[in-house]
Amino acid sequence: AALGQDVTGDVADDVVSATEAADAVSGTGMAAELSGEFATIRPDGSHLRALTDTPTHESSPDWSPDGKRIVFHWNAAPHVDDFEVYVMRRDGGAPPTRLTTTAGGPDDGDSSFNPAWSPDGRKIVFNRGEIFTMRADGSRQKPVLPGFDGHHPDWQPLPDHARAEDDDD
Repeated sequence: AALGQDVTGDVADDVVSATEAADAVSGTGMAAELSGEFATIRPDGSHLRALTDTPTHESSPDWSPDGKRIVFHWNAAPHVDDFEVYVMRRDGGAPPTRLTTTAGGPDDGDSSFNPAWSPDGRKIVFNRGEIFTMRADGSRQKPVLPGFDGHHPDWQPLPDHARAEDDDD
């Protein structure tokens, strides 16, 4: 099937069986990962739509809070094990936009991966050997927990007494 079109047959059966492991859920659908490709699917298993079709591996999709974009990590270059964070429209109608550029050369093991949106959609947290945040456009990347390798960072609500002023960095 063409990207953005409904998928049917054996591929659809494989992705439907993989939706229990989907990383991200929106009010109207899920982003499912199957063999390094993305698709969206409704919670009832209908309307499976291919979003990617590449020779490389995309992983760890996370919906933006408004449901319009999906952030993920991808090794866009074949035969290279370095991942970067990308964002794409939920319908797959435009090429993904790269948000990170990890220092180092190809296959040096430096990667940016496992991104997750902040609840307000203004920031993304991700792992680069330690926990980093950045604005949703990829700017202002900075470590927030130097030396701490939290493999799958995520945003969680804090009690009011534990909240700190957000300096928007």
